[in-house]
Amino acid sequence: MSHGPPYDGELAAGMASNFLVDATHFVADDISLAPDAVYFIFEIVPDPGVVGQTRDFASGPMIPNSVAPIAHDIDMWLDGARVDRMLGADGDTNGDLVFAGFSHVPIIHVAWYPWDDDPQAGPNGSYEIRESLRDVDANGWDMVVPFVVPEPSPAAIAGAAILATLGLAARRRGMPHRT
Repeated sequence: MSHGPPYDGELAAGMASNFLVDATHFVADDISLAPDAVYFIFEIVPDPGVVGQTRDFASGPMIPNSVAPIAHDIDMWLDGARVDRMLGADGDTNGDLVFAGFSHVPIIHVAWYPWDDDPQAGPNGSYEIRESLRDVDANGWDMVVPFVVPEPSPAAIAGAAILATLGLAARRRGMPHRT
């Protein structure tokens, strides 16, 4: 829904309404197959003092079309090796053909395990999502977003093995199996 600023609460509200969690540590199931995935979400907002007509207002804060296209290049790295080029996320944010620019530009990227470029890699390890954004004049940002999917602890592995053994024993005795 169109509205004036501030826009700094939109992403958190959208995440909460969709049961997404802002985190840097995940378990393998958190990132394995849609809808469980890594969501990299941010928003481009206007520089102070730049105003013009956008979809949101006749005259207000604006990212002018003159900086478009804004080129995106994003990759996923695991322990220093690229595992997903996230090609569907690469591309350009073009200007608004109807208005003088944008009041804000939300950017959403989604990736899930297994990774496109190396399906055998992971899911455990230290990750980085690396994104480069450049406007028509080569101005922009380089972002690095780290996150970790730690190896399961020996205690967690032992606990899972005990539960699996108890489940088999219960079935052998004709007891109902509970999950």
